[in-house]
Amino acid sequence: MLPATNQPGDYIELLEKLKSEIRTTQLRATIAANAEFLGLYWA
Repeated sequence: MLPATNQPGDYIELLEKLKSEIRTTQLRATIAANAEFLGLYWA
């Protein structure tokens, strides 16, 4: 892989957007799982 300074700007922006979307999706999945665990615990 080329150093970040040699990557086209659009590619870097795409990677940053993709990383952000992955982090957001992981957080949503964690919150949903925790909500389910709490529901099972208190049921």
